[in-house]
Amino acid sequence: GGGEVEMAGASCLLEASGFTANMTSPAKVRVPLYRGQSSTLAVTCQKPGYQKRMITVAPFDSTRQARLASGVNGGILGAVIVAGIDAAADNTKNDWRYPVAKVVLEADPPR
Repeated sequence: GGGEVEMAGASCLLEASGFTANMTSPAKVRVPLYRGQSSTLAVTCQKPGYQKRMITVAPFDSTRQARLASGVNGGILGAVIVAGIDAAADNTKNDWRYPVAKVVLEADPPR
């Protein structure tokens, strides 16, 4: 119906600095995180009848993102206060995460 659905059976390769993993979709993969030193992930998937597709996802500082988001809810004054707190914070111990890697495969064009 034109909407996106989770596709089973696609062959996927996940690559990062010093790390690779092969999987078949759908899959959950735990990858090592080195805080601000974590590398971008490249995820390539392919399946017969579909075009091969590669996406990249970069790690993000989820502690800092949550802190800054809370300041936005407090209006301009809240954002200024939280920005000051963030600047003074020891961000070396923050929690880092990767976003979900969502690879959308498109059907091969008709011949």
